Amino acid sequence: MHYCITYDISSDRTRLRVIKMLKQAGLIRVQKSVFMGISPPHMIHDLKQNTTQLLLKTDKFCIIPLDKNSWGSLQLLGLNPSKMAISRGEMAKFY
Repeated sequence: MHYCITYDISSDRTRLRVIKMLKQAGLIRVQKSVFMGISPPHMIHDLKQNTTQLLLKTDKFCIIPLDKNSWGSLQLLGLNPSKMAISRGEMAKFY
């Protein structure tokens, strides 16, 4: 399934740990605090569990599952990886 994950994490250390977990889940960074891509549901579940333990009360972490219709109507404008690259995880090698 495709996912879009956004976050607002105040601690640099925590944010770096979360970014590492997002990459390990096969997601691609499309903006500074937005990752997208295909990941198995069990990896997203683990990501949620691990992230929940790290976040402060003021931090935000949002997991948005995207069904086929949502993914099909998604529009990426500007300097972003293509939807095809996100789907195949091609951009992961640059991080």
